[in-house]
Amino acid sequence: MHRFVMRLVALVMALGLIGAGCSDDEKSGLTKAGWIKAAGTVCSEGSAAFIQLFETGFPTTPEATADFFKKATPVVEQEIDGLKQLEPPDDLADDVDRALASGDQAIVEFRAATTDPEAAGELFEAEGGEHFDAYLKGMKDLGVPECDPDEGQEEEDEPVERLDPSSFSPEKAAFVEAGDAICSTVNETIRPAEDQYLEEFPPPLENWAGFLVALVPALEEGLDAFDALAPPAEDAEAIADLLAEQRSLLESFKEMLAAAESGDQEAFDEISGPVFPKVDEVDAAFAEYGFQVCGPEDEGEEEGGEGEDEGGEG
Repeated sequence: MHRFVMRLVALVMALGLIGAGCSDDEKSGLTKAGWIKAAGTVCSEGSAAFIQLFETGFPTTPEATADFFKKATPVVEQEIDGLKQLEPPDDLADDVDRALASGDQAIVEFRAATTDPEAAGELFEAEGGEHFDAYLKGMKDLGVPECDPDEGQEEEDEPVERLDPSSFSPEKAAFVEAGDAICSTVNETIRPAEDQYLEEFPPPLENWAGFLVALVPALEEGLDAFDALAPPAEDAEAIADLLAEQRSLLESFKEMLAAAESGDQEAFDEISGPVFPKVDEVDAAFAEYGFQVCGPEDEGEEEGGEGEDEGGEG
């Protein structure tokens, strides 16, 4: 799941590129290169501000998505307003107007999403909708790639680089093989629930409950099985720390399950907020050690492949 989540993260990074104010001098007399540079600054500076907003309010349910758009919409409006303050040279004016018109249409949809959870969920899943996509494409065609959600996210989209097991000591190779077998079993156990309950993201709270009911015991069994393995002596401390981090995630999943089953949206959002970035950290640690299955999902394995970590979040 987390690669999908991470695609969503790339989307919302581009949603709120806040436009800095411009002086009268900046509104006139811009060359093509000057306009592109100024527009790039608007997008780049705004990205950092929006990332912070996203990190504190990532939506995990349709209801939360509507709340997210309430915070995101004015940020997008500021960005568009900031770009409008930059007067482009004549040879760019028509293309700039078209791109910003698409941005204005996107804002209308974002506003509507603030009061309609179902529409918010659909818009979020559609990565901002066709108008927002047209705006991003128009800006990129104008030479402002900083407004594209894929820019700056190349590392997130690159295939996972796994270590070559042939370079491992016999002890490490055996440990990695046994650990990967555990992760594969956990993945096979939770995948049906993931397909059933998380097909659309973000799902309603009751779907989270259904998924977590399958995830929690599968994770618990996987960790117990890992505890029975003997890592290479020189790696024992590092592996113990890694499994402790995974157990900490397990406790968070249990708390999320309790909140979801009780219908406590506020508690669920508060608990789940730090979980997704933590999952990514633990995933990366599994891959960095040398596991071939445990860790982040490899590119091209989203459909029915093995590549998720034992937390089911890869």
